Amino acid sequence: MYLLIQKRINYILTILFIFLAILLYILFFPIFRYWGFTGMIISFMILILIFHFLIDNVIKHTEDIIIYRMLSKKQIALCQIKKVQFYKTKKDFYFRNHHIYQFDIELYTQDHQKIQTIIYEDIKYPHFSSLPTYAYVTYNGDLKKIGLISTFYIFITPKIKNIIKEYEKIYQPSYVEIIKKNGLTMKSFIDSQ
Repeated sequence: MYLLIQKRINYILTILFIFLAILLYILFFPIFRYWGFTGMIISFMILILIFHFLIDNVIKHTEDIIIYRMLSKKQIALCQIKKVQFYKTKKDFYFRNHHIYQFDIELYTQDHQKIQTIIYEDIKYPHFSSLPTYAYVTYNGDLKKIGLISTFYIFITPKIKNIIKEYEKIYQPSYVEIIKKNGLTMKSFIDSQ
């Protein structure tokens, strides 16, 4: 889901930049007329700081919001991560490198179908000693909207407890802990305790 999220972030940033350009154009003459050059510079700096704050929040929280909305609608599935390999490196808005990995997974839907597919995720610490392993992903029927779910979100979403119990009864999965913060980290539960 990482690549889909990046497209959505780029779309939102484009709209923000267009809005900023229009706002600066509209405010330029009134501010310059009443407060002069100094007032214009101060206003420009304030606007830039506000938009920097907005852009930073869009980049940090878009994926979290999408995943949490899908979880609240019970759009979740179990997957077995079979293989992980490096895909490419991408730079974000702040020119930070993100290492994108390709995950070959077998998806187990809530109606007991098995689907082989590939997903892409931004990996912060690439060590996958516990493969093959199980994790939960977002799933609403669209294979482009599959993304690994942080273990934290599994614990704080009570609506999905019955679905998880059903999966555990059928598949007896051995999980990996997934931590998402500026990229994804996977740890076996033994390592994280």
